[in-house]
Amino acid sequence: MDFQIRRATANDAPEVALLTRAAYAKWVPVIGREPLPMKADYETAVREHRVDLLHVDGVFAGLVEMIPEPQWLLIENPVH
Repeated sequence: MDFQIRRATANDAPEVALLTRAAYAKWVPVIGREPLPMKADYETAVREHRVDLLHVDGVFAGLVEMIPEPQWLLIENPVH
């Protein structure tokens, strides 16, 4: 397997949104609504935060959204 990690660009925002929606879709029937990460503004997130993308064998397979702070690194799970 070939793994590649790279930082997201503005052009990646639609793919980030699609992968996030797919990841959280299973929770819609459980909680009766879309979880908040499914509604997040990923164009803003990619621009204002650090979003790293994982590609496995050339296929977009995962991501992590981070907010670097002076004393810590926040792993973001959007709630806005």
